[in-house]
Amino acid sequence: MNIIICIKQVPKTEDIKLKAGEPFSPEGLSRRINIFDAFSIEEALRIKDRAPDTNIILLTLGDELAERSLIEGLSLGADKAYRITDPGYVCDTLSTARLLSQAIRHIEKSEGPASIVFTGTQSTDSGNGIIPLMLSHLLGRPLLKSVTDIRDISENGILKASIRGRDSFSEEEGNLPLIISMTKSDREVRFPTFKRIREANRMPITRLDSSVTEYFEPKTSVTGVIKPGRKSRNSIVNPEDDEEGARLLMDMLKEDNIFKR
Repeated sequence: MNIIICIKQVPKTEDIKLKAGEPFSPEGLSRRINIFDAFSIEEALRIKDRAPDTNIILLTLGDELAERSLIEGLSLGADKAYRITDPGYVCDTLSTARLLSQAIRHIEKSEGPASIVFTGTQSTDSGNGIIPLMLSHLLGRPLLKSVTDIRDISENGILKASIRGRDSFSEEEGNLPLIISMTKSDREVRFPTFKRIREANRMPITRLDSSVTEYFEPKTSVTGVIKPGRKSRNSIVNPEDDEEGARLLMDMLKEDNIFKR
């Protein structure tokens, strides 16, 4: 079985304290694997524990610094790593999903079809949570989202998983191949051994440039990140219809001075 895991390197922000309206910059912050992607790696490793012939392949989009996260994933037990690299790439969510889908198809041509493509349910920096949905559409494969753990994979390719809902847990199943987005799990992510760390630093990372992935002009851009000015931690909109909800949301964003000329 081949498993591809899409991972992202994100800044560590636990100790960052911002006042309302204060801008945020990741410059100078140390970085790590997005925590939800770490859950994906752990779940793939648990599958490999049961089926040792499983081939775990890491994929990321980023600069040379992002390779540290690939090495970290290799030290945990992944088998191979790929990085999409091109100095001209400035990506929004849609262009990122397109690049990842192209890279996945390229990897499958050389490594064989992937039974599972793992992603985190969201990243801790942008937090939009839409990449898994886009990959499901672009690759034409069903999505199981907000998975906490995989219960079973039968011999005939039926996967059973625990799903975290808003207020409860449920079990769902799907036929392989699948896209799976992992969310917070009660399972702890394992630590690498010194032997694996040494081996990972010597393992090759395959770089995919514009000869493999086509550049997509981004449709949106981030001009800045600020802490919202809303006093309450969360604001919930419960409209009677979608149009009313959109209007209320826009009013709240304007109130928090999100839009600037």
